Amino acid sequence: MKNTVFLGISMLLLGHFLNAQDFSYPKGVYMSFEEILQKKPSNLASLEIIKRSNTDIKMSGGNDYKLRSNDKLITNKDIRKDFWGYSKGDTLFINCFQYEIQQGYTPLLSDGKYLVVTAGLSSNPDMQEYQLQNKKLLGASFGPVVGGIQGAKLAMLRFIYLIDKETKSVKTVSPDYLKALLVREQDLLAAYQKEEEPENPGIIMKYLLLNNKN
Repeated sequence: MKNTVFLGISMLLLGHFLNAQDFSYPKGVYMSFEEILQKKPSNLASLEIIKRSNTDIKMSGGNDYKLRSNDKLITNKDIRKDFWGYSKGDTLFINCFQYEIQQGYTPLLSDGKYLVVTAGLSSNPDMQEYQLQNKKLLGASFGPVVGGIQGAKLAMLRFIYLIDKETKSVKTVSPDYLKALLVREQDLLAAYQKEEEPENPGIIMKYLLLNNKN
């Protein structure tokens, strides 16, 4: 199976590893990265989590979720730029704006040595250039970035990101970067290198989550 424009993570595979990790975040708005690390939200506002449609994403870009508040004291700017995350008492949805991976929110997929999410094309020029030039990330069928149709494809791109807990730095997880992470886990590295489709996003996610548990 070849990589495609869309991040083809197997839901059964992903669900298995997420259930195995069993992490949750207390309800509330997280106003800083430190609050996320400590799992202590300082704002107890209740917000609505909305799954965006593919049409909406293709039209205006951004990530898969947005938040909405009925409290007039909470502005759209607060939600877009000031919040760092939000949880209803289980899954943490992080504000991708804070990490230069476009606007909107995405669920945290793994919390261990580092944080793992999937999100859209980076807003950071250097990282974006790396992503657009790396065929292992885009898939060979993506083609040159031109025209409105390719713009819609770009909006739907999803990458695997690692967020360093100490530095808050964000890394795109490519096959090469994953192998570097697995150097200290030789059994995992050996198993990954035996995979028939090591560039498949689902396979990358599998070993990333396994590494994040160890």
